[in-house]
Amino acid sequence: MYTQTGVKRNLWTTRQSGLLAPNLGNFSRDRLELYLPLGYPGLSGSPIVSKDHNNISCTVTGAIHTPPTHRLFDNLNDEITAAHHANIDIATEDFSIGAWIKCTADSTTYHGIFWKESTGAGTPGYALMLQITTGFIRGGIENVGGGAAFYAGTTDLSGASAYSFVVMTVDRDSATGLVLYVNGVAEKTDNPTAVTTTIANSNDLMIGTDRTGTTHWFGGNIGEVFMWKGIALSLEEVNKVYNGTKWRYI
Repeated sequence: MYTQTGVKRNLWTTRQSGLLAPNLGNFSRDRLELYLPLGYPGLSGSPIVSKDHNNISCTVTGAIHTPPTHRLFDNLNDEITAAHHANIDIATEDFSIGAWIKCTADSTTYHGIFWKESTGAGTPGYALMLQITTGFIRGGIENVGGGAAFYAGTTDLSGASAYSFVVMTVDRDSATGLVLYVNGVAEKTDNPTAVTTTIANSNDLMIGTDRTGTTHWFGGNIGEVFMWKGIALSLEEVNKVYNGTKWRYI
């Protein structure tokens, strides 16, 4: 186990826009490879750089900076492109991804949240989105041969008036290893083991849209974005992140 030294446990150590972080503003940094607090006052403009040891450059298109909580995505063409980096690419490792979101748009289309996948059908990668029609959180993985494990939660998060913390954790070797969480509660547990080969790809990571950056736009607010590589967070660890960051949103 290791801790990334490039991540500050609490970026809000001083008052920002009338808010002051309480002591519980800390969260686990073990294996944290991407941390983008999109509403952080120091991350305005474009490009922005992730607040982790990788310092990943991210190009912002639209997505209005609204400190101290979020960026506003217009459901039309706003997106953030995080440059491909080996430490946010997944081959056969376990991993976890999550984000604070408030989707104010309806569920007439998919709403991309977090998408790193090659373009075309049957191509490798991982994704987290809101599902068409239902507005449920949906996430999963896919390999080169088209083997896929995508599953959906049970809560409609579209047209929302409040923020939700959505997380997908993936233990590649467990028949109950893919878990979708909403606000620290496991909504779906299922089997990712059908995807046995690598899901690595060289595409950029897209936030607020799909893998191509041309459709499935997110409509609403995205706050903090997280990615852990080499670990499927436990329920306790998910709740530590949830409880350590919810003061900015709830």
